[in-house]
Amino acid sequence: MTTCTLAQTENYIETLTIRPVEVLPGSFEILIQSQRLDVKDPSALRVLHRVIMKNSALTDLRNAIDQCLAVTG
Repeated sequence: MTTCTLAQTENYIETLTIRPVEVLPGSFEILIQSQRLDVKDPSALRVLHRVIMKNSALTDLRNAIDQCLAVTG
């Protein structure tokens, strides 16, 4: 499992988690969650997006990110 922070402010955190799906070999879950730190339950996580991708789609996503970084970097 890999998690990284996409956005963070004083009151808000957004994270991306990628993990293999054991019951679907060669597939991964992509999960984007948010957390508001200024609410009644600051530990509560809200699912913004969840998708299951095959290994090949995850590779395509990596290539697309690499291309964007190459153009802007």
